[in-house]
Amino acid sequence: MGEDGWTYRCSRCNEYKPSDEFHNDHSKPPFNLAYTCKLCRKSDTEHISEYNREGADFILQRLGYDLTKSISKQFDERMKKRIDNH
Repeated sequence: MGEDGWTYRCSRCNEYKPSDEFHNDHSKPPFNLAYTCKLCRKSDTEHISEYNREGADFILQRLGYDLTKSISKQFDERMKKRIDNH
């Protein structure tokens, strides 16, 4: 049992866990806990981050950025050129 005497089921792994293994989420009454446990949420976030990174790299390459150099510096240079041309 959890600290408060209750356990909650994670919607992802279907395991019952104490409330301290879930993030607080006040948009999810009545218990104000996220539907998925911290461990499942972390694994989802890592997967999404990898997927988004691949997509971001693809887009940056299509826009002509060199991924081996600082994207921020390349962006600044492009903006300076654009401002100078107007």
